[in-house]
Amino acid sequence: MTRSGRRYAALTAAMLFSGTTAFAADTDDMDVTLTVAADCEVTATAMDFGNLTAGGLSGATATSTISVNCATGISYQVSLDAGDGASATTTARKMTHTTVSSNTVDYGIFTDSGHTANFATATAATGTGSAVDTTAYGQISSTTAAAGDYTDTITVSLVY
Repeated sequence: MTRSGRRYAALTAAMLFSGTTAFAADTDDMDVTLTVAADCEVTATAMDFGNLTAGGLSGATATSTISVNCATGISYQVSLDAGDGASATTTARKMTHTTVSSNTVDYGIFTDSGHTANFATATAATGTGSAVDTTAYGQISSTTAAAGDYTDTITVSLVY
């Protein structure tokens, strides 16, 4: 062993026997945080009555799924407006002919499949952190209509 090698070995041995190490230790804390926003979102599928004959209007039905996703514990309420139809109300909505605006088809949107509870404002609920689906049940009340395409746009509002 060379002279410098012997010095290194002696120094290493001295450090081992004296309890001193060649390395230092230190610690620090790492903070872990998360903020969950008090947030909600709503989506709605189209309500499509399909293709009907003039004699098959009254009582025709369709549905839409309204999906609400709110953070856990957030209270919310869903409401539907009257739509774009002239003179429409939340209890008597109107689809309008796409080329002859004076032609309309009356319909309703309900919270139940029996079409008895009008859907204007839904009962308040509390968010679960997962999507909660509600079905909106549509039913046509007009008995006749001119041939053509009819549309309406309902605004689904989510208040939380």
